[in-house]
Amino acid sequence: MRAASWEELSRIYSDTLADCDPLLHTKRVLAEANIRRRIDYKVDIVSIGKAARPLGLAAVRTFDVGRSFFAGPRGYLRGNDLPPSAHVALGSHPRLSEASFRCGDDLIDFVTAGTCPIVFLLSGGGSATVERPLEPYFSRKDLLSLDSHIALQSLPIAKLNTVRKHLSSIKGGRLGSIAPEGSLAFVLSDVSAGDLHHVASGPVLPDPTTNREAAEILRSLDSKETSMAAAHLEDNAVPDTPKALPLDSELIADNRTLVESARRMATRIGFDAVVLETAIEMSVSEAADFLYEAATSLAPGEVLIAGGEPTVPSIDRSGRGGRCSELLARFAKLCIENALAPAALFGSSDGMDGNTSAAAFVLKPKALRSKRASIESIHQALAESDSMRLVDALGEAIITGPTENNLRDLFLIAAAE
Repeated sequence: MRAASWEELSRIYSDTLADCDPLLHTKRVLAEANIRRRIDYKVDIVSIGKAARPLGLAAVRTFDVGRSFFAGPRGYLRGNDLPPSAHVALGSHPRLSEASFRCGDDLIDFVTAGTCPIVFLLSGGGSATVERPLEPYFSRKDLLSLDSHIALQSLPIAKLNTVRKHLSSIKGGRLGSIAPEGSLAFVLSDVSAGDLHHVASGPVLPDPTTNREAAEILRSLDSKETSMAAAHLEDNAVPDTPKALPLDSELIADNRTLVESARRMATRIGFDAVVLETAIEMSVSEAADFLYEAATSLAPGEVLIAGGEPTVPSIDRSGRGGRCSELLARFAKLCIENALAPAALFGSSDGMDGNTSAAAFVLKPKALRSKRASIESIHQALAESDSMRLVDALGEAIITGPTENNLRDLFLIAAAE
């Protein structure tokens, strides 16, 4: 049986994104919840994150909605189909900004002004979109400074969000603690399976992490700024995050949804799907090694499918690239060194890889065989956090624009020709 081409991997990727449309998934989950819970009363809705628009629209079309609040990173809340009376707040991503604090203030005002139960709809990207510091212990200036410092570290998302929660008056369940009785949460997850409290840093879900854990993470970063923040958190006067809340939550979809959809799409066009059960939650260097080893055992006609989100340190901000483009470069380096020439695709689900305009990147066997990119050029690009400059030599970029989804990343590798 022949190996899948890079064009066929691109088709599997695009079909998977279409199949995982957040509006359709959310409408189905909300309809089932409506029947099960008999939500026949008026509710307000708060929709936050990269998927704020489709998730919020699904709620508007399911429930009897009074007020509505939509908050997303600038560039994501597109279209003119939001309710005319909706409050729309545009924040930033992936870094905090003054816009994040304006959105946070608006969000707190919205939640405290209402009396109806609130249906919260949460998606990735919400952590930087809405923020308010835990005053008087931390200020806006503190959070901006810490955000700048932490951005240079390759912290796993769980550790990053643990820190964020304990500096915030919104995250870590603190927003849920002021929500009206009877409120509910529905989550489109961009984190590890079972870790819903980390999506958007868990504003309305109980938080199992502690001030002490956050302080330990900050101290491990070994700087004046992080040590001072850690010392504040170790002060017993600083309240910890809520560990229990009378607010139920349900999953809409997560990375497993994306991977399962890709499996169906690969099978539909005639290939044998080999799904990796291990999520890619390691450094991008380790991820390249892991995926390369798995790819070496593929038989003709098989397509390796994996999901997750590797971590990438930000070394040189002048460079262009993200998780997927750097993974492409590191994987290609291993292939060139070992004379392996598979087609591969590494892509985001949200349509944006790092600071590039690309959603995904394909690796072409012909480019590997001809060694259009030398090992030296790959080393140099990686050293400068500029993996994007290698894309034309290794394959090509796929540009979709923001997909309004956020289910982490998808990795597809065909058997080598």
